[in-house]
Amino acid sequence: DPDALCAADLNMSGTVNVGDIVGVINIIIGSGRAEGATEAIITVGDNLSVEGNGFIQGAQFTLTHNSPITVELADEFVAYYQTDDMTTTLVVATDGSHSLTDIATISGEYEIAEAIVVNAYDQVTTQQVLEVTSFELKAAYPNPFNPVTSMQLAVPQDGFVSVKIYNLIGQEVATLADGMMQGSATPYTLRWDASAMASGVYLVKAQGAGQVSTQKLMLLK
Repeated sequence: DPDALCAADLNMSGTVNVGDIVGVINIIIGSGRAEGATEAIITVGDNLSVEGNGFIQGAQFTLTHNSPITVELADEFVAYYQTDDMTTTLVVATDGSHSLTDIATISGEYEIAEAIVVNAYDQVTTQQVLEVTSFELKAAYPNPFNPVTSMQLAVPQDGFVSVKIYNLIGQEVATLADGMMQGSATPYTLRWDASAMASGVYLVKAQGAGQVSTQKLMLLK
């Protein structure tokens, strides 16, 4: 019904989603906060959560999965989910008294097909990261590269971490990390600027939590 859609589309975005729910909440309870987030990081894993650079009031996720998942939503003013076949939609929103962080505890493997995160007024730019559960050096990107590449390092617990770059004859050419690092729910981003290096293959070796991770990097100039 076009008339019903128009009435429900409170923020006139052309679609009805969590932004309209937040709009209704703030009309009923009071105006939303001014210090709204503009960016947010979504942590994907057993504990689905969101963290912004300011106030976040609502979030909506469409999850796809190849087998059934179990969802336990956070206790918020609005908390709803629905599963159709192998697609699950989650909607969570606060009453405006606090910023949204926890979304749901989810058992089973899933991927986020769509994510909408809103402050009190507008949609927020989002970035997804995987929940950190073990020490791991993620694949560098770009690779091959010229002259800068980045890689994510998962550090689940506090401890000593070493990340170094070597050439093919075993000489150390760069140190990206060498000391105590604090455990984090989201990976660290390490950046290597190889402007002073010659083209060729290099090895990056990460050590921490009793584990060693190594990968090849190819510098093409």
